[in-house]
Amino acid sequence: MDDGLPDNSISGLAQASDGFLWVATDGGLMRFDGARFHEFSRALEGVPNRVVRTILLDQRGRIWLAMDRGAVICADATSARVFTTRDGPPDLRAAVLAEDGEGAIWVGYSSGSIVCRIANGSVTRLGVREGLPNGSGAWLAVDRAKRLWFARGRSVGIFKDGRFQSLLTTESALTRIASSRDGGIWVFSGQYVSKFDEGRQVQKLGKLPEAGVLPSALLEDHEGILWLGTAAHGLFRYDGTAIETIGSSHPEITCLTEDREGNLWVGTRGGGLNQVRARTLDLINT
Repeated sequence: MDDGLPDNSISGLAQASDGFLWVATDGGLMRFDGARFHEFSRALEGVPNRVVRTILLDQRGRIWLAMDRGAVICADATSARVFTTRDGPPDLRAAVLAEDGEGAIWVGYSSGSIVCRIANGSVTRLGVREGLPNGSGAWLAVDRAKRLWFARGRSVGIFKDGRFQSLLTTESALTRIASSRDGGIWVFSGQYVSKFDEGRQVQKLGKLPEAGVLPSALLEDHEGILWLGTAAHGLFRYDGTAIETIGSSHPEITCLTEDREGNLWVGTRGGGLNQVRARTLDLINT
């Protein structure tokens, strides 16, 4: 907050096509130009509060915001569309936004028994009748082939032919998934990091040193490095051979994004925004 943020709890991050970094916080939406944070309130008109739960930049350059109390906003350079609970989104806490190959926006929630799909201006709720398994929340990701994947409870699977199809059972009920540039998805569940694709065996690739880890965020960067955020143990980095701890300003990591310069931006729950950059030199003491 000393640098201009309205709140030290970051809930979402995205870099727009013009290079600005959009930062969603419990205190509202901010735009960062590399030096200063500027409040962006135009898109938040007509919603009951300014608490942004997660953010997404779609393929058309529009910004999607999932607000507290269920509202979803789509904003471009000239206008904003607000989907309130009367339009279909439930009054639940959004956890993740994803865009599939058809340009539809999906909303996963931290509780409840449904996910939402927004396409062509209309909202569709999907749940148990469409095969969504039991669990405490739904996490979503889109792979290189633009297929929608889900993680809910101990089930991981794919949305195909209008149904959620479970393909993998995890060891933990709390799982995060992310796209892999080699195809399929990364799976972060408990202490383990795995890679999985439809029709293939799951590959267990790494194990975190701490027990009782709760996954919270997952991202593969442009070099194939996997970044793992946790709810209480901070940030980790997996380079394909070993998992190492990366320092952060707070042990709870909420979101991750990579900008076009290769910098990693890390949102925390109480420690503000962190920037992680590659280091070419190590300082050796006397």
